[in-house]
Amino acid sequence: MLKTETLLPPALMVVALAAAPDTALGQEPSGTLVGSVFMAEDNSPLSDVTILLRGTELQAVSDSLGSFRLEGVPAGEHTLTVSYLNMVSDVAGSVAVAVSDGETVWLNIELEITVVPVPELVVQIERADNVGKMAGYDHRRATGFGSFITREQIERARPGRLSQLFYAVPGVRVVPAPDNDILGTRLVSARGGGLDCPMELFLDGIRQPSAAFNIDLLPPEDIEAIEVYAGSSRTPAIFSFRGAPCGAVVIWTRDPTRQDRGP
Repeated sequence: MLKTETLLPPALMVVALAAAPDTALGQEPSGTLVGSVFMAEDNSPLSDVTILLRGTELQAVSDSLGSFRLEGVPAGEHTLTVSYLNMVSDVAGSVAVAVSDGETVWLNIELEITVVPVPELVVQIERADNVGKMAGYDHRRATGFGSFITREQIERARPGRLSQLFYAVPGVRVVPAPDNDILGTRLVSARGGGLDCPMELFLDGIRQPSAAFNIDLLPPEDIEAIEVYAGSSRTPAIFSFRGAPCGAVVIWTRDPTRQDRGP
């Protein structure tokens, strides 16, 4: 949970000090406003406070010492609007000031800012798609071009051997290893009829010698997900070695640091 605070619009206290004449002949009647902005609580200077002469485009921003200066202020009575942290004082808190021709008016502006708590904010973080070695897995699964076996499905099936998961996958034929066959259990394309058409095999994205790789040497409890693409037309380019005429099987092992994923 994240808690934060915000600032209410400032209440203004303005002190106009003695004015010093600063006459400029031959110009339209105007004067200058010079001043400082302080925190009322501890008299510390406030920077980045905007002082706007209402009805004109004249404005200034206080510096690190809280100081500001507005030149060329038309002679007469004016209202200053003070804003701080994107909050503008209301009409009752605005500053009224009168400027005579050639006059420099000094102002001290004190801001009284009240800090109040806002309601609790609850931040929700959603788990992102697979990253690292399985980057792109969720996107490929969303396309619907292949068959996918998730960790949840593996846990439900509780197979004794990994090859048992493929008996129900369309387009795949499981060729069990005969006794004393060093090649082991293989996966071939069911679309090849009676021909021995071994599917391309990838383990954690790395191509394996499919004709000599025994998939039953991989414990099912160590598998995170499996992608199966029956035929070259459905196989993504990243797994299409030499066109993958018999399709491809992609096996992803589990990362001990990962949480279990849903289906």
